Amino acid sequence: MKRILFISTLVLGLGLTTVWSQPQPPDDPGDVPIDGGLSLLVASGLGYGVYRYKKAKNSQKDS
Repeated sequence: MKRILFISTLVLGLGLTTVWSQPQPPDDPGDVPIDGGLSLLVASGLGYGVYRYKKAKNSQKDS
């Protein structure tokens, strides 16, 4: 009796994992757009770099 219960639980468990599994991803997901958030991040990084460059250049003139 325990053997039949174990085998039936195993078969049903393996069958349900096949039914509930996720579908395969698409072959070509397409291009990822660069939206406003990434462009603002790049622009602020460039602005901060220019600020630090000017600050370092001014501190060398003072020395």
